[in-house]
Amino acid sequence: MKTITDYEMRIIAFVDILGFKNLVDESVSDHYSYLRIHDALEDFRKVKKEKENEFYDRDVKVTTFSDSLVISYPLDFVGGLFHILYDLTYLQFILLQKGVFVRGGITIGKLRHVQNEIFGPAMNTAYMLESTKAIYPRIIISEDVINKGIDNTYEKTKDTALDAYSWKYESEEVYELLKKDKDGWYTLDYLRMLDEMDTIEDYIFAMEKIRGLIEKSIEIHRNNEHIVKKYIWVAEYFNTVLSEFTVEHENDIDIIEINGWINK
Repeated sequence: MKTITDYEMRIIAFVDILGFKNLVDESVSDHYSYLRIHDALEDFRKVKKEKENEFYDRDVKVTTFSDSLVISYPLDFVGGLFHILYDLTYLQFILLQKGVFVRGGITIGKLRHVQNEIFGPAMNTAYMLESTKAIYPRIIISEDVINKGIDNTYEKTKDTALDAYSWKYESEEVYELLKKDKDGWYTLDYLRMLDEMDTIEDYIFAMEKIRGLIEKSIEIHRNNEHIVKKYIWVAEYFNTVLSEFTVEHENDIDIIEINGWINK
C-alpha cells in the first residue's frame, strides 16, 4: 500500500487575478485584454521558475493553475515569511503596471503541497481569505499569522541576546513590507517600491502608468458600485503613497480625483 506523508506546517499564499472572467470575455474581441492575461500568467510562471531554481533543495513549492498562484514555504524555512511577502509585493507592483489587479490571502497551517497536489486546512483558509475577506486588490494576512511566521522563521542560535536581535531584525523586515488597513487586516504595501527601482525616474514612470490604469478601471466600472469600490480602494491607497512620496521628491504626478470619478 502506498504511504503518503502527513501534512506539514507551511506558510501558504493563494493569489487570484481580479475580474479574470471579464478579462477573458473581453479578450475575444480586445487584443489588449488578451495580452494582459498572457502577460500576467507568464509572470506567474516566472515566479514558479525563479523559486524552483533558487530554492530547489529547500522544499519551496509554487503551483499555477488557471488564474491562480499558490506559493508555500516550510514553516521552519529561515526568512520564509519575508521571502513570500517580498515575492508577492514585487509581483503585485509589476502586474499593476500591466493593468492586472490581484488579491489573495496568506496563512500558516497544515498543508500537503507536492507538485500539483495541494490540499489541507491551510489551503482552505488561504482560499477563503482571498475569496471572502480580501475583497479589494490586496493580499491580506492577520497579525497573528505574521507573528507566528516571525517566531518560526527567524534565524535561531543558542545565544539569547543574538536570538532576540535576530527576532527583532526579522520582525522589522517583515512589517516594512506591510501596511495595516482600516478593517484591521495587514496588506502588502506594494506601491512603496522606490528602493527596488534603478532610479527615481523609473519609479515615477511606473506610478504614472499605474495612475492611468486605476483611473481607466474606475471609468469602466463607474456604474457598478460593487466593482468600482474595489478600484476606489486602490485609488485611495495610491493617493496616500503618492502624497508621502511627493513630500520627499519632486514629481509631476497628480493624485486621483476620486470624488470626480464617483460623481460622473
